[in-house]
Amino acid sequence: MSLVISSFLLGLITAVLYRLGGMSKEEGETYFPFLPSFVFNTKVRDLGIPFVCLLWMLCFYPPVSWVWHLLAFLGLFGALTTYWDELFGYDNFYFHGFMVGFAYLFYVIGSHLLYGWIIRCFVLAFLMGKISDKSDNVWVEELGRGAVIGWSLPLMLIG
Repeated sequence: MSLVISSFLLGLITAVLYRLGGMSKEEGETYFPFLPSFVFNTKVRDLGIPFVCLLWMLCFYPPVSWVWHLLAFLGLFGALTTYWDELFGYDNFYFHGFMVGFAYLFYVIGSHLLYGWIIRCFVLAFLMGKISDKSDNVWVEELGRGAVIGWSLPLMLIG
């Protein structure tokens, strides 16, 4: 599958996982009564997105040790578990986006592809923050923030 098609599909998958993980069980059962209730849990977001991103990285990123894949997975898991409200006193989606990108520092250590990672950190910070600032619709916000996680992964390939 080509880089463009797989990246597009990845963005759709990460968008859905991000939104499902943000829904309460009641909200999820209202909109998606055919899905099991365990799907409406933050761990669907926190573990699902790192998993599908890992699969993409295994397919398209230059080979690195399994250790860097594991550390990046854990880093992205950690970054997805907070909006940094403990630090800032409010949900800071700019910083959340930056840290989602920063979590892949481990790939830089393993491959030395630095520039794309830096660009991705700032692209995620900007887009995740702006999406949340400009929208009052939780569907737009969560689907948008989730999509840019997947759609920005090709930036990691810039040397």
